[in-house]
Amino acid sequence: MRTFLLFFVVCVALALSGCVPFPHSVTLIPELSGTVTESGVPLSNVNVYLSGGQNNPCKEPTEIAQTANHDGSFKFERVSRFNLLYAPLVAPISVSEFTLCISTPTQTFLGFRGVTRSYGTSEALLVSCDTMRPRTLNNRVGVKEERVCELVKAKRQ
Repeated sequence: MRTFLLFFVVCVALALSGCVPFPHSVTLIPELSGTVTESGVPLSNVNVYLSGGQNNPCKEPTEIAQTANHDGSFKFERVSRFNLLYAPLVAPISVSEFTLCISTPTQTFLGFRGVTRSYGTSEALLVSCDTMRPRTLNNRVGVKEERVCELVKAKRQ
């Protein structure tokens, strides 16, 4: 009886705090693949990495990195986290931002910025990056920035 009462009190406290015991997976970064070129010619052995930094994402250290293949291609697998609690009042507005950066021996480029919801299905993203054809876009706070990648395809998984 005492165990049941303790369990009941914990469940009520979680419910009142907005959390519900519900094991689920949270997508931090979706599957992301693409190619890196310079005026259409594949670039190999360039560093391609993902960053979660907000201010200067391509200047902040990261652990998710790789080198483009001989044909300029790269692929990052989906990164997710397992959670035991679900916050239904917060989950619809919870997002995770990521930035794709490309580093050649002479320069670092901002490639692509993405946002993933931390609930629901994830997407597989395909991008095309050309270091000689940057596009000027506004970021999420309206500041203009040059990006060298464009989204080719987004597929729900």
